[in-house]
Amino acid sequence: MYFSGETVVAAMAALVSIVFAVLSMISSRSQFRAQFRLEWTKRVLDWGDRAVAEMSRAYEVVKARPPDAPAEVMESMAILAGLVDQGRMFFKNDESSGIGKEKPSAYRGHRPKVLDYIVAAYDALARFEPGLGSEAAGAITAELWENKRHFVSQLRDEIRIDWLHKAAGYSRPAAGTGRGAAA
Repeated sequence: MYFSGETVVAAMAALVSIVFAVLSMISSRSQFRAQFRLEWTKRVLDWGDRAVAEMSRAYEVVKARPPDAPAEVMESMAILAGLVDQGRMFFKNDESSGIGKEKPSAYRGHRPKVLDYIVAAYDALARFEPGLGSEAAGAITAELWENKRHFVSQLRDEIRIDWLHKAAGYSRPAAGTGRGAAA
């Protein structure tokens, strides 16, 4: 069987085109996944920013105990409750225990740990009452502070902050050369 030079060249060109088309599809899919992950991470960070800001605001309100503190605390509780439910859209419950099978899907099983810290902040605020003494207010603010710190750390783990730093080209400064003090 004899093939003309033109036929061989056309077949090779077709083969090369197919290979490049497949490589392009793989590259496009990879780019789509990377873009999706970046967008998801951005949305999670925006949500996390709101949670941190609200826990910080609640901390300051309880610490200062101004005359309108009960209304401010109630507002913070409502915002934190909403943030927990919004967080359920980003983080899946652990349903392996079978707990809550009768509940809607977002509420089955065990809540993700990252949401537990917002719930704990909400619960601490629920103990606030008008005329609260400084010792009781101090206990609530200490809980709010610790829950915020744990929330930030857990959120960093959830979004794999090292991956984000790598994607952004960020590298950690050498030991002793960074700014600021350890928290």
